[in-house]
Amino acid sequence: MDQFSLQPLPWLPVLETGHSAIDSQHRELIADANVVQDIVVQRGEWADLAAAIGKMHRDCTLHFADETKLLASSGFSDTAAHELEHQRILDEIGEIHGIIRAAPTPTRYHWKLALTLRSLLIDHFLRYDLQYKSHLMYYEPLAL
Repeated sequence: MDQFSLQPLPWLPVLETGHSAIDSQHRELIADANVVQDIVVQRGEWADLAAAIGKMHRDCTLHFADETKLLASSGFSDTAAHELEHQRILDEIGEIHGIIRAAPTPTRYHWKLALTLRSLLIDHFLRYDLQYKSHLMYYEPLAL
């Protein structure tokens, strides 16, 4: 698929975890990925792309802290492993953000690198977050 024919990521019911605050944060992260994708597809302003990636990084940092707190308080057995995955993602987003900010002139490589953020989030939601979905079904929703 050509990157210029990419459609925005939709929110899909399969991504629901059953915890309203976490699901709301997940929707915001999907929106962040769509903003990054739109800037890339439109070949928008480089500074806007760097700012959008910075926002995604901040939103992920806040979300991951909330999610870890929820998992730990609910007794989820894989909380530590999940937290390690969060750190890996934050490191990767931070590295991409640094590369984008440091590039004086964007190349095709830089634009494609920014698009990897889209799959990074979806992969995490599908491979890791859905693992705790059934666990949370048996616990009262906790306020974050």
